[in-house]
Amino acid sequence: MPEVSTTTTVNAGPEEVWALLRDFNGLGRWHPAMSLSVIEEGREPEEVGAIRRFTYPDGSVVRERLTAFSDADRSYSYTVEEISLPISSYHATLAVSPAALGGAMINWSVSFVCPPEAERHLEDFLRNVVFGSGMVVLEARFQ
Repeated sequence: MPEVSTTTTVNAGPEEVWALLRDFNGLGRWHPAMSLSVIEEGREPEEVGAIRRFTYPDGSVVRERLTAFSDADRSYSYTVEEISLPISSYHATLAVSPAALGGAMINWSVSFVCPPEAERHLEDFLRNVVFGSGMVVLEARFQ
């Protein structure tokens, strides 16, 4: 099962960073590769079981379900319900913690199942386009 993890440290307190990242429906407001999302069925963005739905310009849809949420731990986890990529058993976590030398450490990680021939491409795509581009924006925002 492939796993991808991206970590960065930013020059802001964990509470300030979590205030931005905690909104499960807010990814499209700060991430350059994501469109705005909607929460289905009128649920709250912090409600475990909530599904956020993105629709991209090409018409493809991504639906992700919140599986865990903790303000105390400053983290949430989610799975993918629908995606056009050849991925299944997608489990991701976004977490914010105090950095050892001050500031906040942001970790975004995922494990998933895919066909062996797609593994390298999907790892690179998730590491660089999805997680990496988000981390670059967060580094710039909190420096």
